[in-house]
Amino acid sequence: MSAAEKRIAAVVLAAGRSSRMTGQHKLLAELGGRPMLRHVVDAVLGAGFSEVIVVTGHNHGAVEALLDDCRGLRLIHNPAYGQGLSSSIAQGVRGVGDDCDGALICLGDMPMIRGRHLVRICSCFST
Repeated sequence: MSAAEKRIAAVVLAAGRSSRMTGQHKLLAELGGRPMLRHVVDAVLGAGFSEVIVVTGHNHGAVEALLDDCRGLRLIHNPAYGQGLSSSIAQGVRGVGDDCDGALICLGDMPMIRGRHLVRICSCFST
């Protein structure tokens, strides 16, 4: 059974400041010719979730522009991103529709994740 059949939403956290990485914003850094965040978002979109939410925060204009051509996701801005990861999780989960049975939290800096990994995780979900 797919993530959509189980009504599982994916919440991708992309609000952090990348404070431990000097120079550019980590999620916008290129890896294999694509920004790190696009690797994650593409995997999530390919996994068949019933709903996909990306939580933005720091540098949200550039993050939103990076995802502008992605169909099937919703952006939610977390103005309190400076308060930490938990504020972005809360913002994202609040955005999940009432018709969803659960949500999988994904970090925006997991460029090696693949849709099949996410599908496998969701296969363990039971309502």
